[in-house]
Amino acid sequence: MAPELQYREVNEKLFYNTNFPYKEISVILNTGPSIFRNIVIYGIGDKSEILENLRDNYLSKIKTIFFEANSIRFRTRMFLDAINEECKLNIIFSKNDFLQYANMIKDEIDKRPKTFSLALLINNCDNDELIYDTAFHDCLKIICSKKKVFFIATCTYPLFPPPGSSAREDLRCYFLKFSTFNLSVNYNNKDDAMDLDDDDEVTHKVESIKVVYDSLTSNTKKLFVLMMQQFIKNNFKSIFSDDVFLSAKDRFWVNSVSQMQEMITEFLDHKFIEKCHDLSGKIKYSLRIKRTVLNDFMESEGIELEDEDDDE
Repeated sequence: MAPELQYREVNEKLFYNTNFPYKEISVILNTGPSIFRNIVIYGIGDKSEILENLRDNYLSKIKTIFFEANSIRFRTRMFLDAINEECKLNIIFSKNDFLQYANMIKDEIDKRPKTFSLALLINNCDNDELIYDTAFHDCLKIICSKKKVFFIATCTYPLFPPPGSSAREDLRCYFLKFSTFNLSVNYNNKDDAMDLDDDDEVTHKVESIKVVYDSLTSNTKKLFVLMMQQFIKNNFKSIFSDDVFLSAKDRFWVNSVSQMQEMITEFLDHKFIEKCHDLSGKIKYSLRIKRTVLNDFMESEGIELEDEDDDE
């Protein structure tokens, strides 16, 4: 049975770069065989500089890899590829079997000298994708199953690994509460602005949107229309990923958050929308198409400006 998770609250919150208990983290990491294998720092505000200070001042003698989980490009594959590349494991793997890939990485790391250690620093690990991404949880379990590898993650609430999951039990995390109340550069509070730059209006014309729209699969088209309708309903302000997912799932267009995210990548790549996060780490999308252009496009396609289900 895994040990009972310990929660410790740190009261000093104003200047985290001086008040954060780095020595306490150092003690946890250097006590030899420990019931705690990994560390999760949770609380309000961005904690990226905490991870950077740990990397530069307390973990400088071992291999470290920093991950920004709020990045739109952060996926299980990218996570595994980064470990493979940074550790120079020279694994060639093109399949989508992430568990097999993770096991190959674990086996290669296990061949390294006993003095080798790897710290995975994951900032904002409690965003929507990772909370529901069981494949990522399983890969993290596999790679961190050896004493040579551990992770230090940050989040807003102690929800990673997800409570009740096997990852929660197997990863044996020490939970330390510490709030910085600092905004991350990845948080974008300007996404609710009603007016966008002129460049956005020039870039997005009805014709260019139509070219992309016509190339989409049937369900991806439906998802695009749903999101545009939600933007309109929300007075062109940002919308939450959770709301989009629930609506799309109810219509049987998607089965999982990861599937929806793959479809939405098309909209992000063409800068129709922009991904951002609120202070709790929840994913939001803001519209990058001028509302007049969007209205003209939807009218030209005969698409209702409002979701018909809203009237039921």
